[in-house]
Order: sequence, then structure tokens, then C-alpha cells
Amino acid sequence: MADFDNYPQRHPVCPPSRTHHHHHHQKDTYLPDYIRAFSVPRPEDLEFLRARGVFVLLPYDMQVLVLDQFEQFIHPQLPVLDSLEFRSAICGGNQEYKLPLILYHAVMFVGLALMKGDFMKRFSFTPMPTAREAFYEKAKASYDMNVEQDRVVLCQVSILLTERIDLADPKNVMFWIGNAIAHAHDTKLYRQEPRSPSPPKRNLRKILWWIILIKECTLCMGLPNPPRVWRLGTPLVTMSDFALEEAESNCPEQAQHHESAAATLALMFIQRVRMYSQIFHALRTLHEVIGRFHGTPFSGPHIALRKNLSQLLYSWYSEVPSGWWVRNMSDSAEMVPGQRSMLELMASTEILYWTAQMLIYRDDLLVELSPHTKPEFMGEHGPQAGHTRQLLHHAAGELLSVTQRAFALDAGQYLAGRSSLPFSPSRRFSSRTPVALTWDSREQPSHDQRVS
Repeated sequence: MADFDNYPQRHPVCPPSRTHHHHHHQKDTYLPDYIRAFSVPRPEDLEFLRARGVFVLLPYDMQVLVLDQFEQFIHPQLPVLDSLEFRSAICGGNQEYKLPLILYHAVMFVGLALMKGDFMKRFSFTPMPTAREAFYEKAKASYDMNVEQDRVVLCQVSILLTERIDLADPKNVMFWIGNAIAHAHDTKLYRQEPRSPSPPKRNLRKILWWIILIKECTLCMGLPNPPRVWRLGTPLVTMSDFALEEAESNCPEQAQHHESAAATLALMFIQRVRMYSQIFHALRTLHEVIGRFHGTPFSGPHIALRKNLSQLLYSWYSEVPSGWWVRNMSDSAEMVPGQRSMLELMASTEILYWTAQMLIYRDDLLVELSPHTKPEFMGEHGPQAGHTRQLLHHAAGELLSVTQRAFALDAGQYLAGRSSLPFSPSRRFSSRTPVALTWDSREQPSHDQRVS
């Protein structure tokens, strides 16, 4: 066994005054103190990991900048870990907690997407896409070599690696979400486990399970497949799962009185979970009930069922505090980081909501409609064409409005960093349908901010 405990240990790379730093050109084969030691079975495996640069970490100053971006833009959307614990481990504030190396690489991979070119130049570092891809490969190499045995950690990593989006080929996202689902089932994340009332701790297992369900549903919103994961009776996320006081915090009327940015962001994420509980129901219904009758999308029961699914989603929308919606958020130039995080979170939530509304009527306007489908059942001529056309026009307009508003407030960092929300159902609509679902380039934000 090639045990990394036998390699020299470096002190935590934290205060800028320390003389030891990790630079991108080093080929160290030892771990800093804040990384958890691990073993590999053969010397060849060690050489493989070294060749993949797995032991090369970012310089301290750059780590801090990447973590800042991660905490502000990624963590509110994907609270897969305790960001304060993660930071304190690197900065020496928590000597007991050791970071899994694979999780470190996954966090750096996601955070680097939000780093601008001037930051990369400041550290004489490679361009952002190259650096980001390098950390993805490090995390993937660690995963392939079974460096990490903790399945909860592997679940966290798999979720983060889904952020490597290739719209032309969804296989990468499908692969990592599939891995996350497998690890979640192996560890039974969906089970409600008894928790000690004090001291309060984040219910990471429950939060991870819901993030997986959210990720899988988002993927299926653009593919003709049902979710590969079931809710399995897992309760909705609450404030106590974030180790925060309930204090009627799940009541929308009380939500606007929360002054803590962390509490408000947690409430916003809880609302997203509630939205996805409805989206999950819609996806299952569309597949199991309506999906069995491809030839008659406008039959009477289906019309009523689609309207009911749409109304259930709208009931969620109507309960969200109006001040949270992007159109009602302040356009103050002095937006603090917490406010910007809230804006980013709600902008993406709104986009997903309107996408889900379009999804409910997707079957009527899919490119993949059978050539044998009768004209009276086509979206352009069907008896519900007017209602469908009106709903889709409205949803597409709201999508554009939310996106433009987010960029106007200079708060589209998360959206721009991901290139887009993956696999939007609008990509599967025909350009020949009565609704123009692809936005005109003259109405879109500038090219470097485009969200499609």
C-alpha cells in the first residue's frame, strides 16, 4: 500500500504570510495538513494520480477568491456542504476537520467558472476554462481511482461535477447524476434519521437527497425521460435542516422579516424544494398518464390534467413573497453580497418555474411529433391551441424578462458561469410551432451574457 501518511506533511496553506504555497507548476506528492490522508493500493496508482496533477492545489490567495465566488453564487443554489467548515479547514480555523481531496477539487472546479480573466492573469495562471477543466479532470481521476470511500462525499462530488455542462451531449450530466443517485440509495439518504436537538447541525443527508431530486428533475425537464429517482416519502426541507431556528420561518408572510442573509437564502432554497416537489409530480404524471396516449394529446381528460398540473405549480408561485421576485428586487448599485446571492437564486428559480410551466404543454409542440399524427392533434390546429399558445407566449416572455432583469442588475454571474440552465425544454420545440420559443438575438443580452 502506498500510504500518504508516510509522505511529509505541509502546514495549512492559509495566512498569506506563510512561506509555503502550492503553485500550479509544482509536482508534489504529499498532502497539506488540511487534506485528509488516504491510501492507494499500488505504486502505479500513485504515479497515475501524480501524472493527472491530483496533488497540485491552488495558491492560497486564489483559493480564497474561488471560495468567495463559490459561497456567493454556487452554495445558495447547491448547499451540498458546510461552506464555513470548508473554509475554516483551509484557513486553519478548524484543525480537526480534514477535507477530502476529491471534494476540494470539485469545489475548485465549480468556483473557477466564476473567476474573471483579470484574476487569472494576476496569478499568472492558465485561462479560466483550461484551469477549470484541469480541476474537473483531477476530481474525475480521483473518482476513477477510488481515492474516496465515503459515499456521502462521493454524492457531494457527483452533484458538483454535474456543473460541467455540454448542451450538445447530456451524457456527462446524466452520468454524474446517476452516480449521485446510486450513492444516495446505498447510504439511504432518503431515510429520516433521529437527530440530536443540541447542538443543532445541518441535516446534510436530507439536503443532499433533495438536491439530487432537483438535479434529476431539471435534467428530465429537457429529455423525454421520467426521473430516475423517487421522493420515497422524504419530508420537505425545513429551517432546522440548515441548523436555523424555525420561528414560523416556513410561513411566507413571516419570510420578509428575516434579517439574516443566511436565513433568507435558506428560506429561498426551501421554496425551491417545494417547487420541485410539484415539478416531480408533474413529470411523473406526464410520463405515466399522458405519455401513454401519444396520439391524442388533446383528449378531454388530458386537457383537465394539464390545467391541474399548471394550477398546482401556480399555487406554489402565488405563495412566494412578492418581494423575492426579480422584477421587485431593488436595483441599488450598492447591492451587498447577500442580496446578490438572493437575486441569483431567485432568478434561476423563476427561470425554472416558467420552464416547468412550458413543460406541461410540451407534448403538443415537440419536434419529435410523429409524422403520422393527424393535423387536428397538432399544436397549431388542436382545440386547445389558443390556450396553449397564450400560455407559452407568456412563459417565454417571463423567461426573457427575468433573464434581462438579472443581467441589468449585474447579477447573472451564476447563470453566465454555467452558460445556461441545462437542457431547457424550449430546445425541444419546433421552430415551426405557432410560438417562437427561441428568443430573437436582437432582444437578448450581449453575447457574453447570453442565457439560452
